[in-house]
Amino acid sequence: MRSQTAIFNKLVRDFMRERPPMVLSGATCAEAIQQMSGDHISSVLVTDSNGRLLGILTKQDVTRRIAFRVPPETPVDQIMTRRVLTIPAGEYLYHAIGRMRRYNLRHLPVLDEHRAVIGILDMHDALSAASAQMMQQIDLITHEGTLEGLRKVKTAQVELAAELLDDGLPAPEIQALLTHINNDIYRRVTDMCIASLVSEGWGHPPVEFSIIVMGSGGRGENFIGPDQDNGFIIDDYPDEEHNRIDSYFMELASRLVTTLDTVGLPLCRGYCMAINPMWRKTLSQWFRQLDGWGRKRNRIALQLSDIFFDF
Repeated sequence: MRSQTAIFNKLVRDFMRERPPMVLSGATCAEAIQQMSGDHISSVLVTDSNGRLLGILTKQDVTRRIAFRVPPETPVDQIMTRRVLTIPAGEYLYHAIGRMRRYNLRHLPVLDEHRAVIGILDMHDALSAASAQMMQQIDLITHEGTLEGLRKVKTAQVELAAELLDDGLPAPEIQALLTHINNDIYRRVTDMCIASLVSEGWGHPPVEFSIIVMGSGGRGENFIGPDQDNGFIIDDYPDEEHNRIDSYFMELASRLVTTLDTVGLPLCRGYCMAINPMWRKTLSQWFRQLDGWGRKRNRIALQLSDIFFDF
């Protein structure tokens, strides 16, 4: 993407401050304040012994709650802010900026895949990556990861594309950005569907898998209203496990395509979706299917191959 839209490809981990000031649960207020004595340090994170975040203490907390009110030996747990919004290190930076602007946050703790603290994102550092004119666009397409939030993101793409066209951005660049946003919707919906399966007793995916997005999404050429073109590539597993594992991915596929339709990515009329067994296969089955399409050399096989290789 060009510089005007490059912000949408940047990740939180590349802008966070590593090794943020931290104290363990049970530390005193005096110890926490000592951590904030350095330059440009305006917050201290409170964690357990495994690095899991329990709360945050900011200079504003110090001013409001500590000064002249509690003894220095008071445990920091008693005065810290417990409900702390966080962001994964692998999340897109524009999501972090949107969240910080929405909730008027100056700092956002950054977590690894085990939900341990590995850094902190400062609003000043985050904004250094985005031009001032992109703030409105970021606000348009950053909402919480709920169905309603994702629906708003999808709806806002019309206004976003119109603004970028007015700014003189070439159409292919806008298509690439729309595709990027839609693929992020795929990722978020997948996470939501897996979370719902876990909560209902299905558990996590029994084997590794990848979702492939085909059609205009695979080519990076989405317009305003693309339909779905998706499939699953599932890791190989023993034949005797087929019923159990395939049932899981059938259910996941059903929830995925239904939810995508709900938030504004319509079902594919040609049935090119993971609910169709043709587009939901193990890696070995995909190799055999592609080999079969290549050997047949008829119009239908060519068309199916063309659809697949757009991913």
